[in-house]
Amino acid sequence: MRLVRCGLIPEGAARVETTEIPRNTLEEALVAARDGSISTEAFLRVLIEMPLFLSSGTPVQADGAGLSPVLLTRNGTDYLAVYTTQKRAGSVAGTASYCLQVAAAWVLTHMPSGAGIVINAGFAIGGQVEPQTVQDIVRDFLPGRASRQAVALCRAPVEHEVNCLHFLTDTLTLLGGTNNGDISRWRYTGALDFVSSFAADTTRIFQIAVNQAGTRVAAAGRGPLRLWRLPEGALEWTFELEDGSFTTVAFSPDGARLLAAGDEEELHVIGLHAKNAEFESITKVDSDNGSLFALGERTSSLAFHPDGRTLLATCSWQGGSALKFCELETELRPRPEWTLRFPADVLSPAAFSPDGRFFAFADWEVGLYAFPARERVLSLDTQGNIVTPPQRGKSAIVDASWSNAVFTADGQTLLCGSPDGTIFLWDSPSGRLRQALTGHEGSVLWLSLNSTGTLLASSGQDKTLRLWQMPG
Repeated sequence: MRLVRCGLIPEGAARVETTEIPRNTLEEALVAARDGSISTEAFLRVLIEMPLFLSSGTPVQADGAGLSPVLLTRNGTDYLAVYTTQKRAGSVAGTASYCLQVAAAWVLTHMPSGAGIVINAGFAIGGQVEPQTVQDIVRDFLPGRASRQAVALCRAPVEHEVNCLHFLTDTLTLLGGTNNGDISRWRYTGALDFVSSFAADTTRIFQIAVNQAGTRVAAAGRGPLRLWRLPEGALEWTFELEDGSFTTVAFSPDGARLLAAGDEEELHVIGLHAKNAEFESITKVDSDNGSLFALGERTSSLAFHPDGRTLLATCSWQGGSALKFCELETELRPRPEWTLRFPADVLSPAAFSPDGRFFAFADWEVGLYAFPARERVLSLDTQGNIVTPPQRGKSAIVDASWSNAVFTADGQTLLCGSPDGTIFLWDSPSGRLRQALTGHEGSVLWLSLNSTGTLLASSGQDKTLRLWQMPG
């Protein structure tokens, strides 16, 4: 495989010969590969996980329908014009005035037969990928797209268990909260490489949350609730409970609020502003005023509905557990009539589907529920099978827990990591088992999908992180 300098220019686009400064991760990798600083293989590993911009001569839908891309021809061979930024794609607005942002993996697997790719045609930071190389990429780097199966990419041992993982907005960087109280950063460049860490001044982190913009991270653990700025990891705000610890934390979808709960039966709401963080008037919801967390000795998750208003909490205590709901706008409105109670003493972190029609979590089994009806649609056991009716444990004690539940961005796949180390992928809402990923020894602790849906990260009780390529 070889990456060569672009020699094609779209009609109406002026060639830029001056030296340019890379504007994003993909452009940095492209320049490094072209200059020989990194291997072509390393560049391709970055490319397949990044978004690209396609110019189109006709209006295009979000799913690609109606796409009329710019094709350039040399010696009888077509090359698809793609761009690393929307601004660069605008260079051909005279002939192709519409633009679609898609994952590079989608582009590579939906290429016209026998075509190559031109990246940033007309710009100094650009490259040309020959048709045979495109085929090699799909064969060697995207086998999961062809087989519709997730594929193991790499494994990285870690010194301490990683209890919670989140991909950052660049889609290749992972942030994790560890059992020894650090927040660590890893980056995928063909392997999962440790980058850095900073101490959270706690003996253990239970959960971390990253806002949608990727500019702030908050950590809940044995100690104060803390908020940092990213990427530098500068401490921005600290709050300590008089008695107890925070066990879960979440940002509101608009990033304007940080919510936290723990083992003291209270919900804390913090208003986030450009330069500081402060408690709002609805700081606490406790047993005195009636509901949201009036009975939970431990809250394992806070999950927002896509409407940005409805909040679901998984709460547990010795001998029982519950799902509780509230609506959060200018004021907090508890919805005690929506509460669901369970005999299990542990509930795994819950998630809503992207369309808001379902939510999922686990006790002894993974449960998929319709929303807002809150009716169980199906139950899935530790073998990945549908069980009817749900099988309850002999006691309230859940000896080994499932990971958090995760939905893919299209809502068609539900994922959860089992107590024996298997990660199951089910069709949603049918519950048909699509695939079982093995490799972890012991419980899967956490799952995270990147924003393009191309990478799945998992952490395990076996002190490993694993990266999986998701089917396109």
